[in-house]
Amino acid sequence: MFNSVRYYTSQAFHNVFRNKLMVFISISTLMFCLLLLGLAIVFGVNLRYISSQLESQFELYAFVKLDYNEQQAIAVEPKIRQIDGIQTIKFATKEDALDSLKDMYDNSDAFSGLDEDNPLQYSYKITLTNIRDAGRVEQELKKVDGISDVVNRTDILNGITSFTSIAGNVSLIGMLVFAFIAVFIISNTIKLALMSRRREIEIMKSVGATNWFIRSPFIIEGVIVGFLGAVLSFIPTYFGYRAVLNWWTNFFGIFRFVPLSDISTGLLFVFLASGILIGSLGSVMSVRKYLRT
Repeated sequence: MFNSVRYYTSQAFHNVFRNKLMVFISISTLMFCLLLLGLAIVFGVNLRYISSQLESQFELYAFVKLDYNEQQAIAVEPKIRQIDGIQTIKFATKEDALDSLKDMYDNSDAFSGLDEDNPLQYSYKITLTNIRDAGRVEQELKKVDGISDVVNRTDILNGITSFTSIAGNVSLIGMLVFAFIAVFIISNTIKLALMSRRREIEIMKSVGATNWFIRSPFIIEGVIVGFLGAVLSFIPTYFGYRAVLNWWTNFFGIFRFVPLSDISTGLLFVFLASGILIGSLGSVMSVRKYLRT
């Protein structure tokens, strides 16, 4: 058993070195396929991660009528609490609103004239138990006596969700196209190896060698090509994602990306499994067709 495995493996490596150019083309095509797959996975996982952050931070803003004084504005809160689906309510005075503007623009002097004659509205910051109720809660808030306007930014979340779906589908289609091309090229690479050893294979068949004995080295060759393509595509994906994480953290940090440690192991497994599957599939297709002829 050990001698057979050693023979299959040595023949597989021999075929790889014999057909360097075609193996290089096979690995390069497979790399493009897996890089697209990795991009789709990383992109999709992070967009869902950002969406979950947005959902956890999502807030509705209900603005009280401009002519209401503070006591009247506070009296609106019990009416708001009667609406189902509301988790927390926080009242904001005109002074709170002005302080938020100053913090937002980091320039308190620009708003100094508003301290004595504040034109801003009293408001309520509202969080929900389920973000999917945002549309219903918005409509009910608008019916509350004393509420003049409601700000609901679910359109941003819906946009991210739609974009995630479209980007994921485009990446998946591209990955499938390159996977098909990779299978075709690997199949032709194995076919070249089979043709170069046609005489040897005919002799083996004439002395009773089984099809499994003949095909095993070529299947292992496909696995080797798939493994190399997976490793070589994982390396730039890993370091590229790490560089993006560092850049994003240093310059932005508005949203967090999925930590590298949380995604790297799963990504490596997907790369290896996909690469070996594509490589072995190309080999099996080629060998089966050849042995039937």
